Amino acid sequence: MASGSKPDSMDTDPLGGGLSIAVERNPPESRLQQLGVRSWPK
Repeated sequence: MASGSKPDSMDTDPLGGGLSIAVERNPPESRLQQLGVRSWPK
């Protein structure tokens, strides 16, 4: 293990920028059109 490594470095990663992922199950067609989603693999 490197001496400068931190186990919680992902929590303070500046590239994260506070982004999050939200899963929407069965979104309405209007939401899919807003996101530009036409189809996805099953």
